[in-house]
Amino acid sequence: MGRAQFSGKYIWGLAILGAINFIVSAFYALSLYDEKREHEAAVVRQDRAKIKRFAYAIEQKLPPVMDIAKQIAEDLSQGRLDSTALLARLGEDVAKFDYIDGLFVAFEKYKFDENREYFAPLYLKTGDRHELVFLDYDYTENDWFKKPLAQGAVWVEPFFG
Repeated sequence: MGRAQFSGKYIWGLAILGAINFIVSAFYALSLYDEKREHEAAVVRQDRAKIKRFAYAIEQKLPPVMDIAKQIAEDLSQGRLDSTALLARLGEDVAKFDYIDGLFVAFEKYKFDENREYFAPLYLKTGDRHELVFLDYDYTENDWFKKPLAQGAVWVEPFFG
């Protein structure tokens, strides 16, 4: 009987130690979970702050670029820009802002020059300067071309052509 009592006490002792171990482990796991949630919340707060700063920076830079587009459109509509003046104007305007990667105008087929099917001069940033290139493919089926014709000034998805 002495042996049975010892093993019973031993089992109860192990059970109590196991229960304590379980409670401590559960507390530790919950603590880690809370710490992880707090860390994730802090990261989200930091990311939101970065996004707000980025959005503010974009909001500050867009209006001057939009003004360029409006002024060029108005000058073209009034007939104040021929091809030479347009190319000079695009080059001058794109040089005003170091954050503009490119600036261009794309015309409907034969609209700018009756002898030229496509006319789309593009000043594109290459390294630390802008280089003049001409789009020489049928860009008239792209959304970035069709939507403004149908809807007026609109924002379109970025496009690589």
